[in-house]
Amino acid sequence: LQRNFTRGRRVNQVAAVCLYIFCRLERRPYMLIDFSDHLSVNVYALGAVFLQLLKLLRLDEHGTLTKPIDPSLFLNRFVDRLRLPTQELKSKVGNTAMRLVQSMKRDWMLTGRRPSGICGAALFLAAHIHGVEKTKRDVIAIVHIGWATVEKRVMELAETRDAQLTL
Repeated sequence: LQRNFTRGRRVNQVAAVCLYIFCRLERRPYMLIDFSDHLSVNVYALGAVFLQLLKLLRLDEHGTLTKPIDPSLFLNRFVDRLRLPTQELKSKVGNTAMRLVQSMKRDWMLTGRRPSGICGAALFLAAHIHGVEKTKRDVIAIVHIGWATVEKRVMELAETRDAQLTL
């Protein structure tokens, strides 16, 4: 307020960005798109406010805020949204998805990728490994990514040496 950052910006957007910064610093599993959905605001508009606030507060060089988010933070939340019938199946799918994300991390597949795309591919594959019939459309609705993104991440994972491994 002292620097007039709210002038010309919607207060709810500034508040959402402040909450998002707090979530990032505390490693909470929330993405900017979650806030934009709640506010019914374009995620890119909210992203612009985020970047402007980081620059104003001189947080644009803060390691936690500039490094990519670890996708494994979001997996439990996304697994819950799959609405699997038993806790045991949730646990199996979640553990397999976590291993897939770790494999992608080892193969440098996270670089330049959004966490939701990585999680989407891992969830889709983990569900099918355990015999859960979830379509790409189901996964897309949960992680907020496009059809082509899931396809690309699955194909990228298929090209790694870990793709030849079995359970």
